[in-house]
Amino acid sequence: MTAMNVQQFITGYMVFALTGSFALLGAFALAGGAPMLFLSPIGGVMADRVAQKKHLVVWCQLFNASNVMAVAVLVLTDRIAVGHLLAAALIQGALTSFQMPARQALTSEIVSSEHLTNALGLNMATGNASRLVMPGLAGWTLGLISSAEGADGVEWIFAAIAVCYLAGALLTIPVHSRRTARASSRSVRDGFVDLLDGIRYVRRTPLISKLLVFNLVISAGTSPYFHLLAGFVDDVLGGSKTQLGLLTSVSGVGAFVGSMFVARASDLRRGRLMIVSGLIAAVALIGFAMTENIWMSAGALLVVGAAQAGPMSLGNILLQAYSAPEFRGRVMALYVVEIGLTMSFSFAVGSVASIFGPQWAIGGTAGLLAVAMLVSLGKSDIVHLD
Repeated sequence: MTAMNVQQFITGYMVFALTGSFALLGAFALAGGAPMLFLSPIGGVMADRVAQKKHLVVWCQLFNASNVMAVAVLVLTDRIAVGHLLAAALIQGALTSFQMPARQALTSEIVSSEHLTNALGLNMATGNASRLVMPGLAGWTLGLISSAEGADGVEWIFAAIAVCYLAGALLTIPVHSRRTARASSRSVRDGFVDLLDGIRYVRRTPLISKLLVFNLVISAGTSPYFHLLAGFVDDVLGGSKTQLGLLTSVSGVGAFVGSMFVARASDLRRGRLMIVSGLIAAVALIGFAMTENIWMSAGALLVVGAAQAGPMSLGNILLQAYSAPEFRGRVMALYVVEIGLTMSFSFAVGSVASIFGPQWAIGGTAGLLAVAMLVSLGKSDIVHLD
């Protein structure tokens, strides 16, 4: 998680430093998300069929390290271009398509069902802890290495990301699952049959379908600001690398606090909490879009981070809690598809930002989310889920 968070932060900074274009910031998000739309279902089938899900995670981590090191070498030799960053994002998106369904489903095989909410909440908390510390540290480090604007010094950040991916792979190897799936020798055609079975399962299980749609709406409304943040800091706030790291870290502080709250909230009405959290995040994002002061922006993102952790954690928890174990990998694969859709939606928001400005693009998206959450509080049966 540390490597992924820092990679998104530093690559977004580089794209805007090289081009100054919000549309290309959105294109970077699209490049990372597009592979997830097509490959995540296949990754979910593999997660349900392999004997050890951790093997998928380890190999993807190793390939991610190689991908990032290639970018570091291009930066070091002064050959980096936006095309290289987009290609690296495509590769990362493809690897995430196979890694994330296995990683998500693996958690429920390590802990018992009565502790699943706490375990997933703590998992989100540790992920947000990395989001709290590392992007901010990357911004401060860049400021120390080079006070000039541009890509000076980022090669060392990419090298550190590669080391984090390698460390993640090594730490995953000793993980032992309580339930070990039986390896399958079935054909590729049988794998697609499994995929269709997973889609049919979701279609005939209305609660899972509703949760997936609900997660998509909240994610699409709250995530685009992160992909456009580098441009927002430069264009609206007139900030620097250090201030970009500050805002990213402040959002991480809020996300860490929110995740820890969710980790302790196993006895609360989780559906209502998810909707209320989405509403608070939307209102805070509207406030963030309206301000042009760095400290007011930081305050708004603190609230956004805390509120955003609720839907992110609870959506994951509810999907796993209400999915049949034999379909859990494929359900979580559709969850990853939604991440790809959200990143693709960021391309549309980035295109709007390039025409009307980032404040209108981010604020307008958040406004639509706020309306959706208000309607859901009154009409959606998700509000009654425990």
